Amino acid sequence: MNYQQRGQSLLEALGFLMVLSLLLGSLWQQFFGQAERAQLRLEHSRSLLWQVIAESPLESSRNYTAAQALSPILQPLAQWTNLTLPLQNLRVLDDNETTAALARLHDDWSPQQHDDLSRRPAQLVPMQHLQRFGLGHVVNVFSWLPMSREFARQSLRLGWVNDEATPLPVVCERTRC
Repeated sequence: MNYQQRGQSLLEALGFLMVLSLLLGSLWQQFFGQAERAQLRLEHSRSLLWQVIAESPLESSRNYTAAQALSPILQPLAQWTNLTLPLQNLRVLDDNETTAALARLHDDWSPQQHDDLSRRPAQLVPMQHLQRFGLGHVVNVFSWLPMSREFARQSLRLGWVNDEATPLPVVCERTRC
């Protein structure tokens, strides 16, 4: 057995591993730089998309499936009530060198004032509209009868929406039930 041949294969393996580590080290720096640039691009795109006030590169659109499905329902609802639920709430960011292609639905349906928390949902309750036409007075007169006291104004509130409704487990966490 020739001892020089064993040393030759060991040197060749060592040389191969050294060249491989140099290649991987240089490629690692290249890949790491590209990954860092892609991360910065994505963070910049997200910051543009999540701004409260949209800047110029963002365009809002109503060309998405939910808006197309809700449009025939919300148009008559807006005509019959004072409820406005805009559907142009899809923000789209195009793909270019500084930004990544992203899209986000932003909420235009949020209440503008504290009274909107009860007034806007009440527009969706049919009894609210019947209350405006005088059904509340008819029911109140009917409550004068001894057998129908539960129809009294303090017992039956037509079209009322509770904006401070809290699930029972949340209440029980704060106080003992």
